[in-house]
Amino acid sequence: MHRTTDPEVVVVVVEFAYAATRSNDGAAFEVPNIFVVRVRDGQIIESRDYGDHAGFARPFGPPEARAATR
Repeated sequence: MHRTTDPEVVVVVVEFAYAATRSNDGAAFEVPNIFVVRVRDGQIIESRDYGDHAGFARPFGPPEARAATR
């Protein structure tokens, strides 16, 4: 949690990974993501999602790109 210039608002950074399996061959992969959430009075007032878009595409690309996910 990070305080802001507004004393009623805090910023929370959440790091996580999407874990999935390709249906055609069963290969598993993970893609890192970050949520940045602004909270006021216990309520989310703003949310931003920063994902690795290339990481999502890589497992479905050409074989040489897919090898990088193993």
